[in-house]
Amino acid sequence: MCGCIWVASSSIATAQDKLAYVDESYILAQMPEYKAAQGEVEAYQKQMQTELEAKRKIYDEKVAIAKKMDDKTPVVVRESKIKEITELEKQMRDLAEAAQQESQARMGKKLQPLTEKIKKTIDQVSQEKGTNFIFRREGLLFSLEENNLSDVVIKKLNLTPPVPATPVANRGELKTSNKIAYFSSDYVIPLLPTYKQAEGEIKVYQTQMQKQVEALQKAFQEKVALANPELPSWKNLPEATKKIRVEELEKMQAQIEETKQKANKQAQEKYGKLMEPIYKDLQTKLDATAKEGNYTFVFKLETSLMEPEGTNLSESVLKKYGVTPPKK
Repeated sequence: MCGCIWVASSSIATAQDKLAYVDESYILAQMPEYKAAQGEVEAYQKQMQTELEAKRKIYDEKVAIAKKMDDKTPVVVRESKIKEITELEKQMRDLAEAAQQESQARMGKKLQPLTEKIKKTIDQVSQEKGTNFIFRREGLLFSLEENNLSDVVIKKLNLTPPVPATPVANRGELKTSNKIAYFSSDYVIPLLPTYKQAEGEIKVYQTQMQKQVEALQKAFQEKVALANPELPSWKNLPEATKKIRVEELEKMQAQIEETKQKANKQAQEKYGKLMEPIYKDLQTKLDATAKEGNYTFVFKLETSLMEPEGTNLSESVLKKYGVTPPKK
């Protein structure tokens, strides 16, 4: 869900308005219906995984047999094995893709009535508490627990909120005086020295991965050149051998695509690992800045179309890093 807001009043928010927020994911996780839905989807995924593993076992067995074949193996036999392996690869890809899509569809169908139930309950709590606005938690970068109505909504659903590891005082009591600010991580992060260092590491890694792909592509192009129908060496080959060579090229091409996808996935994982401490440190500095300024809410600047002058904390956070904001 995006960082949109539910408006419980048509008025523009002021410091005196009663503002609150909820964490819908947290609320959803406490609902027995959600846990049951998760269990059903997980059971389906386990069933699909069993089918995939069965196909993988057959595939591995056929690949092992194919590797033992040599020039003495009849061409017809080699051709048959390659065809079986290629077909199994396609079946496994199709099954994995279909299973993922079906899992998402099943979960989406289960979630719809639950999210509607949460929305109605939030509306009821809003009326009882007299709130002017209730925001989604994911639209906030900083907020005080007094304004968190998530446990109130859970109780309204006749459920028991989980006991927090650390006691939270005044949760859900709502502050009657609020101070709002905005922050843009998209503006701040590219200016951080730690980000520039991480970006450099990612570029080096991507270059290494690109070289691997290029090496495979070069080998592929060399084999393609040898399969030129105009070459005497190709013309003199038996038709069955030509077919095997073409299938080998198709398999090699599939390997190149698989390597590309794997390289992209690994690059994304590396990027996430490098960015995790940067995001964590940024949140710590934003929290400190917000507390120093006695703010009750800090929103993502990207969710705002218009904000008062002086409510953007981005440059204040940059200064905590010792970074001078660029001139406007």
